Amino acid sequence: EGEGAGDSNGAEGGDGRVRPRSAFYKRVVMGELDAARDKAREQPAKLARDARSFGVEAGFLASAACAQLLAAGVHAPRAYRVEMRPDEASPIDSAFSMLLSDFSPEAGWTQVGLLDAGQARRSLA
Repeated sequence: EGEGAGDSNGAEGGDGRVRPRSAFYKRVVMGELDAARDKAREQPAKLARDARSFGVEAGFLASAACAQLLAAGVHAPRAYRVEMRPDEASPIDSAFSMLLSDFSPEAGWTQVGLLDAGQARRSLA
């Protein structure tokens, strides 16, 4: 479990902390995902890998290392709250949730579903 500090694209709350204007909530409950239930039956090793992958993502976003990257100006989601409930014995019972800073258009971010060749080249430049 981890908590991050406020986001600079928000307003100050009564306690002096900056509150974000928007946030992104990601919730993964493996047993609620059709693909995860299929993998539990047909490819349990891949389900375990997927559960570990969500744990790695959540753990990194809640880590001091990620906070240091943010402090150094690296653009990454700021984790306001991370909950991890991995279950190695029964990966289908694993659950994760993350409340993250939003890469919003107001903060200069855009999201594109599919990039054309030129956009892909520019994103890697």
